[in-house]
Amino acid sequence: MSKVRKRDIYLAISVDALNAFMFTNVIYSLFFESRGVGLAQVGFILASYQFAKILFEIPTGIVADLYGHKKSVLIGFLVQQVALLLMLISNHAMFLIACNIIRGFGFAFISGALEAFIYETVKEAGEEKNITHYNALNRSVWLISYGLSAVVSGFIAYHSYELVFILTILIQIIPFLLLMLLKEPSLECEIKEKVVNPFKQARNAMQFASKNQIIYFLIFIFVWFTIVDIPLDSFYPNYFKTIGIDERMVGMTMMVLTAVSSLAGFLSQKVSTLIGERFILRYFFIFAAISALLVGFTHSFYLLLILIVVKSLLVGIAMPIRYKYLHRNLTSEYRATIISIASFIMALSAAACLPLFGFLSNTISFKAGFIILAAVAIVVLIVNNVRFNRVL
Repeated sequence: MSKVRKRDIYLAISVDALNAFMFTNVIYSLFFESRGVGLAQVGFILASYQFAKILFEIPTGIVADLYGHKKSVLIGFLVQQVALLLMLISNHAMFLIACNIIRGFGFAFISGALEAFIYETVKEAGEEKNITHYNALNRSVWLISYGLSAVVSGFIAYHSYELVFILTILIQIIPFLLLMLLKEPSLECEIKEKVVNPFKQARNAMQFASKNQIIYFLIFIFVWFTIVDIPLDSFYPNYFKTIGIDERMVGMTMMVLTAVSSLAGFLSQKVSTLIGERFILRYFFIFAAISALLVGFTHSFYLLLILIVVKSLLVGIAMPIRYKYLHRNLTSEYRATIISIASFIMALSAAACLPLFGFLSNTISFKAGFIILAAVAIVVLIVNNVRFNRVL
């Protein structure tokens, strides 16, 4: 492998990690509340971000496969910067919804394209046999970046939410510039010469996935888990504030969770050799959903923290294995399109669950929201295992 291409792998991973270094990640729901928005409305604002992903995930995935993953990610970075700037000056729920639609539009350009870009770079480098290692490294560095930004964000937000947004906008210029240094893998150039019709691209991708049922299994095990995971991650800062935990502790807690997930990623291969990759894929997301369910029954902050840590540990071990199985069954021609389809389905789930969770939290309690959505996630994950029993 040439030095240039090895450099490209680590640069691409750095771009992904720096994109996670957004101080706003942890405080969106708190920021919306600070603008006088109630919890039910917060749920709808967060859902508007998911609705934008529903609308744009598949079209942007097709654009990325046809015209280049790098170009798609660069567009996404620019659109997200605009969204953050507009959000900073918005004071009304409707304007915040519009800003989150723009943010979701930008994310749609990035999501499947950046993941596909990293994988194709590794593949062209002749390092595909080490993809689990690179994925664990990518996920771990991403989580460390996310965790560090959460800690800093907590302390900054304690004094000013607006400063959190300003610093995020400035820092996000860095991954944009780094990405400019990278080249599109030549594998992508070959694909773009073959495919010219975006509708045909989408249809062919769906046909390809339907012939490889393991792709559907790998997509849906994570989609069903996000029924509880996305609301839990989105609203737990608000829940913490109701029990007297301020933004600084929220940031520290997020750092602990990301550190656990990062460590779990490196342990993934060792754990899989002991109990098997198939067992992990079938059951670890169910165990993680059970941990989320128990969050709704605990009255101790420390036990709550332990349960969230266990959830992060289980997901951190399972995700690199899911990544390996998914990409091993995808071709370069449809990679970003199918990843975008997966994100589209996940966004549908989140768009339904976030307003529901906000409503349950507002009318009953946070705990009721955790219990109901976790129970639903557990049931559909079990059904998913039964439905795709023979694909692994």
